[in-house]
Amino acid sequence: MTNETIEVIMRRRSIRDYKPDQIEEEKLQIILEAAKFAPNAGGRQLWHFTVIQNKKVIEDMVEKMINVIKQSGNENLQKKISNPDYHTFYNAPTVIVVSGAENARLIEIDCAAATENMLIAAESMGISSCWIGSAELVLSDENVKKTLGIPAGYKPLYAVSLGYSATKDKEQPVPRKENTVNFVR
Repeated sequence: MTNETIEVIMRRRSIRDYKPDQIEEEKLQIILEAAKFAPNAGGRQLWHFTVIQNKKVIEDMVEKMINVIKQSGNENLQKKISNPDYHTFYNAPTVIVVSGAENARLIEIDCAAATENMLIAAESMGISSCWIGSAELVLSDENVKKTLGIPAGYKPLYAVSLGYSATKDKEQPVPRKENTVNFVR
């Protein structure tokens, strides 16, 4: 048995090439509402969402990211930035930073649930997305936090790129591993 929600979850892919066209404000608001309705410990909602649509701010973050990676010694990331087309956010016109209250119990889980809700909501409206794991390398910088208006007492945890895919076809899903479920009945 399947339904529309399950179909959206199954077809969602991380997209790494975006058109420059900005997403519609109404759709952005729906994505943010979906994030706010994620499950969270004790219903405390100790998260904050920063929407970045200013191209210069996004490009400045990418430049800082490249500098951080150069200093990191991480060979895998250094290989990525050696590509002249490297862009932390894949040239997406919208980036959302998900921050959580410092020292809040289970905040990483709460913010991860909110992030997943954004990805699924975006897919349901034909907007492509990618959860950017490496963004934390630059988001924790105090100057970046100040530029982005991240509230005091909050730490940036995740970033999501949003936009319309520039690739004609979505990637095929990576085959799912077998033997990852057992039942105790």
